[in-house]
Amino acid sequence: MTQRRVLVLTQMYPRKGSPMRGIFIHRQVKELVRLGCEVKVVCPVPYVPDLSVARRLQRKYGKTPLRDCIDGIEVLYPRYFRLPGQHFHPLAAIAMSRGGVAHAVTQLVGSWRPHLLHAHTATPAGFAATRIAQRHDLPVVLHLRGSDINVYPYRDPWTMRLTRYALRRADSIIAVSSDLAEKATAIAQPRHPIETVYAGCDLDLFQRDEKAGAAARQRLGIPIDCTAFVYVGNLLREKGAFDLLSAFCRLVRRSERCAHVLFVGDGEQRQQLESDASTYNLQDRTHFVGAVEQGDIPTLLSASDVFVLPSWHEGLPNALIEAMSCGLPAVATAVGGIPEVIEDGISGILVPRQAEEELLNALEHLLSDPGARERMGQSAREAVKQRFSWPKNAQQTMGIYEKVLRER
Repeated sequence: MTQRRVLVLTQMYPRKGSPMRGIFIHRQVKELVRLGCEVKVVCPVPYVPDLSVARRLQRKYGKTPLRDCIDGIEVLYPRYFRLPGQHFHPLAAIAMSRGGVAHAVTQLVGSWRPHLLHAHTATPAGFAATRIAQRHDLPVVLHLRGSDINVYPYRDPWTMRLTRYALRRADSIIAVSSDLAEKATAIAQPRHPIETVYAGCDLDLFQRDEKAGAAARQRLGIPIDCTAFVYVGNLLREKGAFDLLSAFCRLVRRSERCAHVLFVGDGEQRQQLESDASTYNLQDRTHFVGAVEQGDIPTLLSASDVFVLPSWHEGLPNALIEAMSCGLPAVATAVGGIPEVIEDGISGILVPRQAEEELLNALEHLLSDPGARERMGQSAREAVKQRFSWPKNAQQTMGIYEKVLRER
């Protein structure tokens, strides 16, 4: 088979100052390289104007070099103009299709001659990819992740138009779940049926380590005989972090069993969440760990008994798959691709979104029944082993590459 040169365009990729950003895309890229692809990555970084409201973002993005090499993979970080705030999302997509980003891609097309362009998210990167690739007669594989279909198009008419443009012009489209594929097709009819490729999971990294988990519990001050619930993700209202805290408060008040909750992650609403925990008088039962390196996440999952993700919308959350790989039963909302991962009552419990009573009942059930936790946790690990691996993900992706290039 011909060695394929693949140019990846994504605004989500590890960089100095944000080593965990888009780590799942980097993991896929590494597996594609292992299977024989040659891959280079273009990761656009916002250039934020010198406004007082944007100085925090300037400091954050200013740490990023123009070029780096991560695990032997060359990554370019061209700048593009972006004003802060979700209202400027469509302008960001247009800006990304021109200027420094387009120049970086054009240079690689001329010097390296990639076979295709693989773009992650419909906007902003997917729109930019379809525009840039059209100038070079380069096929585009568009990878849908979640919010780019579930959230962004419904914020404003312009983002919806740009999303439809990308969906209609991509040569092939990959979705992380069947649910996401259906929702994208409802927005715009693509050239070919959208293919579902589930994300992978590093089964060797994400496995339960009782010794490391016990040590982490001791550091956090969680008694060994207490049940620990864990949330991993952005600390945002729409991700269900506040729903979990509210349900956990009621759980503590009505149950005599000891329970703690870990919030692993960061976000703009973390301060408010911590303030709410103090208002509920739960300072001794809640642990805000913050953002951590990927290698530290399995230890925190091993220190926990139940994974909880009451998100309002999802594509297919990597954090859920990783927690299940560590043998944790999951309580999660039946949204997006989550029901494609959790078998209700077998590997976890599905609840409606923004349904605090059902969430509370699920937490209480697993708090009071250690046997159910163990059975579901074992089933969760087996489900991940059978369906979610990076080699399988990369092989399916390479099959899509070959199909696109044959049809060209």
